[in-house]
Amino acid sequence: MPRETTQEKSARLILNHAVEFDYLLPGEGQATVRGDHDTYTVMFDERGTYTCSCFTGRHQCSHISAVREFVRGTEKAVNRLLAEAIKIAKGD
Repeated sequence: MPRETTQEKSARLILNHAVEFDYLLPGEGQATVRGDHDTYTVMFDERGTYTCSCFTGRHQCSHISAVREFVRGTEKAVNRLLAEAIKIAKGD
């Protein structure tokens, strides 16, 4: 059986609700990720720097990838809601 790619594993983590945010603010946040072998902390800042407590030595582990994709999806959803709210407020 082929090994899971980082993208496949990060998608699985998101779909299995393994990513929980401890806090999420504009430009920074911290999440707890329940991985296959342990629970890890992923933090990110306004510079786009992500760190993970898993110490894999890779530039981007699946835990960071899962948090990054979750944040991107959240930003897109918030932007859609804001655009809709502005449209409603203008009476469009």
